[in-house]
Amino acid sequence: MNGSPGAGVPLVTVDARMLHSTGIGTYLRALLPRVIVRLPEARFCLLGDPARLAAAGLPASERVSVREFRAGIYSPGEQPGLLLKTPRETRVFWAPHVNAPLAGPGRLLVTIHDVFYVDPPEGARARWDKALYLAAMLRGLRRRAEGVLCVSAFTRDEVLAKVGAFRCPLHVVSNGIDAAWFSRPSGPSPESRPYLVYVGNLKPHKNLPRTLAAFAAIAERVPHDFVLVGPGNAEALRRDVPPRVASRVRFLGLLDEARVKTYVAHAAGLVLASLYEGFGLPPLEAMALGVPALVGRAASLPEVCGDAALYCDPTSVSDIANALLRLLSDETERDRLRERGFVRARSLDWDTAADKACAVLRTLL
Repeated sequence: MNGSPGAGVPLVTVDARMLHSTGIGTYLRALLPRVIVRLPEARFCLLGDPARLAAAGLPASERVSVREFRAGIYSPGEQPGLLLKTPRETRVFWAPHVNAPLAGPGRLLVTIHDVFYVDPPEGARARWDKALYLAAMLRGLRRRAEGVLCVSAFTRDEVLAKVGAFRCPLHVVSNGIDAAWFSRPSGPSPESRPYLVYVGNLKPHKNLPRTLAAFAAIAERVPHDFVLVGPGNAEALRRDVPPRVASRVRFLGLLDEARVKTYVAHAAGLVLASLYEGFGLPPLEAMALGVPALVGRAASLPEVCGDAALYCDPTSVSDIANALLRLLSDETERDRLRERGFVRARSLDWDTAADKACAVLRTLL
């Protein structure tokens, strides 16, 4: 509904345009409803697509209103649109990503998921115009932000090292796992053969060329296929898959959350040999379902996964290949990973994240 402002009740405006994206969308869908419930002393104005917000159950109370705002992420219309669409009575503006308004009403709270674009791994650089825009955003945020949420200690440290000190504290508010991930879906496996699964976009920093090369190196020694779930252009990756294993590598594209969960639940293991992650939810979601995970020993992944994942050197095809073999064949290790993974996944939840985010919001209100 589009409720009218309540006299004397502070307003929090949230950029909710990315609600249905992967990554940041997961963050918003999990955290935003919990924050709204935990802050009964505030009103909320959500900027985004009204139909999509309604489909996600937002708005769901008289304290929540919506303003239609469809400017593309990083588009020329983004900054002027944010300025025009933000209600003048906004007390706090919460940006879930660094494409935050550099001017406008309210105190600025921003969530930083990573600073990958500041110093990306080789071969993974953003387009020059996007890189310039994001660099300008970060410079502006250092001056304007009055609160910063970082999804991991790794991201906080990266911000300080590669961007510099902010005028406000940087709070570590870790992502969480929704309780639904601890319930295995009913029904049979979606595949007739055993398989490994990758969940995520197909961007260069995900290190998929090396991961696929490692799978090709062991394919004749295991019966498993490799299924990749997530958005992106798969054509270049397909061309690099050797013909002898091409029929055992499948790119499924973007699936709904229920189908993703089914694919993860029935997998022999989840693989994320990434070069860079600001957090990395898929391994934890696999752990919650009792599926062992193999991850790269890089960026935030050791912090997030602790002793509950099998690690590899993501820059070494041979090391990824050896780790894949161990993941699939060492039953003692698989049992250890399942046991520790479940405990690790239980230690991170969205309710705790919402409590911490609300504590920061209250200081700004």
